[in-house]
Amino acid sequence: MSGTVKCSNCHRPMESGWLSIWNPIALLNFVNWQPVRPGYARFRRPEGSEKVIVPRAGGRGCPRARICRPCKSVTFSYAADQLD
Repeated sequence: MSGTVKCSNCHRPMESGWLSIWNPIALLNFVNWQPVRPGYARFRRPEGSEKVIVPRAGGRGCPRARICRPCKSVTFSYAADQLD
């Protein structure tokens, strides 16, 4: 991604990065945002990474999200009050 992208809600610059699915233990999956491109082997979360989706029992813990199909972008908040 290149150039400065501004948040559609607050108009502040957004940081570019990647979402990556992690499964360090077979029973625990989570989605991680990270500032570096994910590689094939994922034994440790990179420095500066952030867990953004951590599933809970009963399928709970998923954030509400917005999608723009024409431009293929998704935005979501992982704040506790935005999780199912």
